Amino acid sequence: FDGEVYGIRRTDLTQFSNKATIYPDGSVQLQYWDNIGDGYTYGFEAMIKREISDRAYGWLSYSYSRTYQRFSPDNPYTPSTFDQPHVLNAVASYKLGHGWELGARERMTSGSPTTVPTGATFDADSGGYVRVVPSARNARDPFFEQTDVRIEHTWLYDTWSLGLYLDVQNIFNTTNVEAYQYDYRFRERAAVTSLPILPTLGVRGSW
Repeated sequence: FDGEVYGIRRTDLTQFSNKATIYPDGSVQLQYWDNIGDGYTYGFEAMIKREISDRAYGWLSYSYSRTYQRFSPDNPYTPSTFDQPHVLNAVASYKLGHGWELGARERMTSGSPTTVPTGATFDADSGGYVRVVPSARNARDPFFEQTDVRIEHTWLYDTWSLGLYLDVQNIFNTTNVEAYQYDYRFRERAAVTSLPILPTLGVRGSW
């Protein structure tokens, strides 16, 4: 069993700035960037590894983590792009005998923060629509879940080994949302999904 608790504080983060410097001659120089952002992270992680028998082993890990940031002292803290409160991973493997081994992995994570517009306004100057958002990262993508399996056969020789494996990612063909794409008026959206079921056949050797 292994576990840890952590907390991180970040200051002087570089953020976009609309400040300007006015020189004695009246010229103006936009600042563009300034170290006015800050943020923090806290959470814990726990892992259990176990050899159940000579043939079976596995491990289970879970982490709870929160990451917030703000763009300036005048803004409220919002979840950062990397804020995923819950992450669960489980791996199990079993040696069937005669060089065969079967394994599986289960992954579950909270969806990443995203910004969902509440509408759009028409900009006559540019001829396009500008989205209206109440605040940055005001929503979260759906929960992520994926199951992978792998079966492998290994041939052992005096000084080296040869393995033939079949690795199938997302074996249940779960549709996981990675992002959303909006129409030009920001009224309708379509999900951008991750990889579908993906089988891979391969050969590996080791000395």
